[in-house]
Amino acid sequence: MIPPQQTILVTGTPRSGTTPVGDVLSTMKGAAVLYEPWGPNGDRRFEQPFAMPGEPRFGFDDLGRFVTDMKGRNLQFKPQLRKNVAPMRKVATRVFGTRALVSYRRYRFNPRIETLIWKDPFAAFAAEHGHRFGYRAILTVRPPLAHASSFKRLGWRSRAAKIYARYAAYYGPIQAVADALDQYADNSAVTAAAVWRMVYDRFLRFDLATAPNLYFLDMDALAKDELAAYRGVYDWLGFDMPATAAAKVRRRADGGADTLPDSGKVHHFNRSAAAANAYWRDVLSDEEVALVRHLTDPVWPHLPCHNR
Repeated sequence: MIPPQQTILVTGTPRSGTTPVGDVLSTMKGAAVLYEPWGPNGDRRFEQPFAMPGEPRFGFDDLGRFVTDMKGRNLQFKPQLRKNVAPMRKVATRVFGTRALVSYRRYRFNPRIETLIWKDPFAAFAAEHGHRFGYRAILTVRPPLAHASSFKRLGWRSRAAKIYARYAAYYGPIQAVADALDQYADNSAVTAAAVWRMVYDRFLRFDLATAPNLYFLDMDALAKDELAAYRGVYDWLGFDMPATAAAKVRRRADGGADTLPDSGKVHHFNRSAAAANAYWRDVLSDEEVALVRHLTDPVWPHLPCHNR
């Protein structure tokens, strides 16, 4: 099987817009999306969320082997189990697999794939290493309040405390994160903001001149002009934006902007980025807004995004 000619990692924190960005990029001729091979239903070697290349349990050689295996279509997936879902969905998952496994099968058995879109928020800490291992990375950066409200809307809780223990040991401590997790470990918005801070703090002082394989995509700026922002991404990749991609973006830009998304629906492909970034006002309490801002304000305005 011939490896894809290029691999593009689309990453960021979970709920940062990686799915719609990957969806738009998938319109390129000969492209396939591989969905979250570092996630809970992905490749067997990833037992902990947010592997940090270079840490004791996942060295740089391990990252290199994974990239080689991914390009060679030699991944081994975990048992396909889903918790907290309807019984019929559990049965369907056991029979057909999760979205991660289904996407891998489509990629594995298609010899004509030229571009692999590796869509994976759990690989955020791999974004800076693309130049070394032969992939380019697009790092989506969603506004912190929008990100935190998305977790609260869905009732999700991140494993922030466990992630932080590894992060502090490898990258160094962040006192604001430690304090927040000590006091608000059960608050989904605050723990989401803690993960946001950990991921993007890593890139706070990044020099884009030294990272030719890394593109920072500000999802707030994208919301102001989605078509222009996506054209900027395609220009960076060296491709013309397909007409099908432009059509997708226009449909989303015309999507509803005033209604709160359904509480149980994870992805809303027809909603504009502006709408996705605005509903936090209806979801977060004043206290949560203050806590999220305390955690993220030292980083958010200073990230070196291309499209600001």
